[in-house]
Parts: sequence; structure tokens; C-alpha cells
Amino acid sequence: MAGLPQTMKAWTVIRAGLPRDALILQPASPAPPAPTGTDILVKVSHVALNPADPHYVRILPSWIPFRRYAVPGIDFAGTVVAAAPGVSVDSGVTVGDEVCGAVSFMYVATGRGTLAEYISLPADQVARRPEKLSLGAAAGLCGVAGQTALLVLKEAGLEEGGRVLINGASGGVGTVLVQICKSKGATVVGICSGANEDFVKKLGADEVRDRGPETGEADQGDRSWTTSPISP
Repeated sequence: MAGLPQTMKAWTVIRAGLPRDALILQPASPAPPAPTGTDILVKVSHVALNPADPHYVRILPSWIPFRRYAVPGIDFAGTVVAAAPGVSVDSGVTVGDEVCGAVSFMYVATGRGTLAEYISLPADQVARRPEKLSLGAAAGLCGVAGQTALLVLKEAGLEEGGRVLINGASGGVGTVLVQICKSKGATVVGICSGANEDFVKKLGADEVRDRGPETGEADQGDRSWTTSPISP
């Protein structure tokens, strides 16, 4: 496809370790090729980082060939700039659509994560950006945390006006669950560290219980956040 970029900015892993030590911004990393099959090419505007991302940076062995230029990142939002001929109209995704989603573990394991200007992935792995959400909010709410929260709600079978206990209420999944459950008229009891009590109450929890100082540090660091993937 004519006009597609050959290179892109991308955060790549140069060594194992903490993200601040392991990542470097490559100004001319190879861009994904033109999409084939049922793939689309997305120009990434926002990425949401969650606790899984630093683990990928630390645990993938450095001897794996692709590790030298591996791109981490799971959650994202952006604009579709190209679609393979196999992407049907029924997919609901067309060039120009603003979309959000999360790539699979295998994408990150093979160094094709979302901390880059462009990503290529199957059209059925994205959803159109909800009208009431900005692209930044969509990256944070419609990625792994949001999808996990939705699965939890389906399994729980929450009824209108019910009472629900949310463990880890200040974490990525928990913060989404608190707000959704309140929107359904539920009475929400949140469990988190004492340091996050006011935060969880602001989300709408009716009651907050301290789960103990021994888990406070992990709880504090369990919030997803969004950032631009192309700024140093």
C-alpha cells in the first residue's frame, strides 16, 4: 500500500531490568509492513500501562533474537490508517475509525507491543472508540483492565440494587468495577490500603475497608495510567 511509513518512533527494550533502565526511544524503528489477511494498521495515539508491562521487560530472556528491538505494551487507542483486503465491511472497522483495544500476549512476547507509533493486528481485536470517551480514556478503560472488569461483572451476575464487595478497589480493574457497579445502583464496599481510602470513596464506594499496610505498596502501584507513546 502506497504512502505507508517505513520507519516509526518506538520504545524498545535494550536490556532486562526496570523500564527506566531497559527502554530507549528509537527514532527510526522499522514500521509494520502493509497489513495482510484480516489485519489493520493503527496509528497509535495513546497507550495505557499496567502492572504486566514491567514484568515483560524484566522476564523475557535477552538471548531471544527479537529481544534486542522488542517493543512492549498491551493497551492502546488510535486511528486505523490501512486495512487489508480481507477486512470485510461486516467487521465494523474501516480506515479513519478511532479504535481501542489490547494486543495478545504473543504480540508482546514477540516484541510487537503498543509502545510505538504504529501497530498491525487483526481487525477483530479492536473496537470503535466509545463516543463519550476520549482516545486517552479509551486506552485506559477499554484495554486489559476494562475487559477484565466486564468479564468479572458477567460472571458475578450483579443485579440492580445489589450489594457488592470489590477487593483491590483502587487497582486498575477495581477502579473500573467500582464505577460500573455504582452506575447500576449497587451498594459498593471497597477493600484497599488505607492510603487509597479517599480515592476509592471519590470513585463512588459507599464503604471502604483497609486491607492492611502489608499490601499498601502493591495496591498503590496497581493503577493503570495513560501516556503518549512517542514522547521521550
